[in-house]
Amino acid sequence: MRMKASADNRILVGVLAAGGVVILILLSMTLGGGDETEPVKSFTVPCRIEPAWQQSPAPADPGDGNPSGQHEIRVYLDTSHPMGGYLAPQGVDAEPAFSSVAQLVPGHLVSRYSGAVRWFGIDSTLHPLPGNLHLTRGLFNGSETRLDLALDDIVSALESGKAEVAVLVSDLVSTSGPEGAMGAVEPILQWNRTAGVEGGRFDLGLLGVRADYWGVTPSHCSGPGPLGCWYSEQANRYIPMTKAAKRPLYFLFFGIRGGERGDDGSRVEEAGRSFQAALDGLGFETRWELLTAASRGRSGNLVCSAYRVNQSTGKSEAQFALVRESDGLNECRRDEKVLLSCCIAGSEAADGEPTCDGSGASVRSANASWDEVTLRAEGGRLEAVVDCEALRRKAPEKPLLLDDVIASATKAEPGPWKEWAASTDEVEESLSGTLQMDLFVETVRLRPDHYRIELQRPLLRFAP
Repeated sequence: MRMKASADNRILVGVLAAGGVVILILLSMTLGGGDETEPVKSFTVPCRIEPAWQQSPAPADPGDGNPSGQHEIRVYLDTSHPMGGYLAPQGVDAEPAFSSVAQLVPGHLVSRYSGAVRWFGIDSTLHPLPGNLHLTRGLFNGSETRLDLALDDIVSALESGKAEVAVLVSDLVSTSGPEGAMGAVEPILQWNRTAGVEGGRFDLGLLGVRADYWGVTPSHCSGPGPLGCWYSEQANRYIPMTKAAKRPLYFLFFGIRGGERGDDGSRVEEAGRSFQAALDGLGFETRWELLTAASRGRSGNLVCSAYRVNQSTGKSEAQFALVRESDGLNECRRDEKVLLSCCIAGSEAADGEPTCDGSGASVRSANASWDEVTLRAEGGRLEAVVDCEALRRKAPEKPLLLDDVIASATKAEPGPWKEWAASTDEVEESLSGTLQMDLFVETVRLRPDHYRIELQRPLLRFAP
């Protein structure tokens, strides 16, 4: 009897142990995958943001404008009279001086572009300058600043293949158009509309530098001590300075983006950034922007939040129909309608997560591969209503794809160039800025007609 009872006990223990294992397995199946089957609150889908134009541009062919094949690196220097004020007057010890700054430019170009360096002066005419250029106040004697002549020559040299890169050094105060920096807009704007720029063959970068300015001394105007005067476009006269100022000086970089000596990146960007770093090391205040950055695609994210659509109230609530699987794809698991509210992220938060902060692309239209999904674009966001009940009745053959997603760029918020602009040039305190500088940047910054958004993976996958 004892032996039988002992055997029965062993059988009972075995059954209980097996039952415990089954229970653990069931609990594991129920609880262990909790992280993988949690209702979706939000998710991101990586995408490519590609510029699109009214007419698809093709990179411009340089043609046979340079049959010799010898390229040039061109530097155009504004030699109008007011530019001399960036050079320290006699008796003033000031380093680093504008003379050394301007002559740093070629060194940041020759390592990225081929050709001999050629200098040109621009005032009332465009004229060559000696190769062994020494900057002195006597060089800056022009009565006008015809920046349009220099810009036309730059574009012609680049498009013909005579030059691979050109830099214009100026305060951007031109006598050939509207006041302030807007006087240089039209030639650049015309160039921006060409296939070579829109298609990404050429780049344009802008570097701003605040440099010491002591003014100049025309015969009818002088300031105290070694100081001179500044020229006011609005007042149409020279006005005496009472103290030295930090005044903006600009370097416009025009160049071929890639080429034999470059990869798919921007050599203009590389040259501008290296020059900026050198000036930062010398203690200058600088600002750089690649104004043609929009000519090529960039990585982005479609950021979506998921909600339950309440049929009776029409309000959005927490949803439980969509769950995320271990492979990152979302699936319908309940018979509900789910609202996906999505945007194209333009930046990342401090923790590295993509955010919808209004600086990305604004969605205009899209198509869905599932009939059970209704799309609409509103307020720059893409809203998709997913009918999970219909999907569970009839499973689609492929995951949910979005195609023909069209977006436009949102208007950029006033950025650092606002700090380089001045509302007037008639008071000495305004010398730290340039008339209409922020409008100049906003006008010449390349903006595609619209963007095509290419999603890198599906949004949803059906599961019964």
